[in-house]
Amino acid sequence: MSHEQFLTDNIKLPNNDMEVLRKHFSQCFDKDGKFQFEKFKQNLTEKDIAFSAESYGLDWLGKSYARLLASDPATTLLKPDTKHNQQQENINAENLLLKGDNLEVLKHLVGGYYQAIKMIYIDPPYNTGSDGFVYQDNRKFSISELSQLAGIDKEKAKRILDFTQSKSNSHSAWLTFMYPRLYIAKQLLKDDGVIFISIDDNEVAQLRLLMDEIFGEENFVAQAGWQKVYSPKNQAKHLSNDYEYVLIYSKLIKDFQIGLLPRTEEMNKRYSNADNDPRGPWKSGDLVAAGERKGGHYIIANPKTGKEYDVPEGKHWAYSESSMKQLMADNRISFGINGDSFPSSKQFLSEVKQGRVAYSLFSYKEFGHTDEAKKDFIKLFGDEGRTIFETLKPLRLIKMLTKIAVANRSDLILDFFAGSGTTGDAVMQLNAEDGGSRRVSLVQ
Repeated sequence: MSHEQFLTDNIKLPNNDMEVLRKHFSQCFDKDGKFQFEKFKQNLTEKDIAFSAESYGLDWLGKSYARLLASDPATTLLKPDTKHNQQQENINAENLLLKGDNLEVLKHLVGGYYQAIKMIYIDPPYNTGSDGFVYQDNRKFSISELSQLAGIDKEKAKRILDFTQSKSNSHSAWLTFMYPRLYIAKQLLKDDGVIFISIDDNEVAQLRLLMDEIFGEENFVAQAGWQKVYSPKNQAKHLSNDYEYVLIYSKLIKDFQIGLLPRTEEMNKRYSNADNDPRGPWKSGDLVAAGERKGGHYIIANPKTGKEYDVPEGKHWAYSESSMKQLMADNRISFGINGDSFPSSKQFLSEVKQGRVAYSLFSYKEFGHTDEAKKDFIKLFGDEGRTIFETLKPLRLIKMLTKIAVANRSDLILDFFAGSGTTGDAVMQLNAEDGGSRRVSLVQ
């Protein structure tokens, strides 16, 4: 690609070069699909290039170290649990449970699962500012090694090493922890894949910026609020903290298709079939639109009573006169049960989406809540289950996200903060319900 192409202000697709950049450097495109050359330059690995221009982005102490960890090769080996795998019930199993540092495991997975995973769900440690999250790092670099490998001066290298060895729980520590894991996770996703990340108020703002940088602004799907409790906390000091978030990013937004959730009973109750139309239940739709339009005024006559109708001034019929005649001939215009109402269109249940788009607010009634998750866990493990895990995600949350991801057939799902194994349980239950053969890999 020429230098002039990089500097083009109005980049238009299709363009093979741009498609390659979009696939491998999606983080360098803004939400409008425009290529950000300054951000691209920051991703170049040539240490002898020095760019002084500034651009919008996220920076923190340890960022260069985090990028080094993302590209640094694994220093471990995967060892199969031969005894477990050879048991009769496990011989044909296609699911994986991997134990170890999840960054190391992710690096191993890239070899066999590069661009192979349809859906990733993670519930990473939350950085609450207390001891809930503490950055632990067993990588050993000297100041000179880090300076050379990360392309930074020795003073900054020393500051980073001091910081990574201090068991910090700062925003910088959390971002340094998350960056390499999310960077590798992106490599694992299929082009039509999607990642869901549970997060709370403490890091949601930083995570949005981090995901924009790694996945690209244009691949942002939604920041959904999840109602994690079913009753407000009246003892709260300020507001009752009833919500967490689920950040949703696609690998490539142009390839991603959002899945529909099942229609609710309430939605279907709006349809009836008072005239016994052979096409089934229907509901009334408006035939009138706002504003004047040429040809938008004409007479509609009720074929049974002869009564005539037109729209008032400032309105127009939503269809042309010829289209309206076709609808009338096809019995798609209703004049009410008694035949004396203003005309409306017949919208058939069989012709609408056989599902619904999820709201960006996940209610506990549909997606479950933490108390439900805890009770389910105690059913499995008895009273000991009360203290094994502090926080749990409900099965319904993961099952609904799997439907939104359109993870069907034999798609592969990954959770590299597996915790109590909710993702694995949810996938297997969903397979049992719909006959699917989805596979799941968990990293613990």
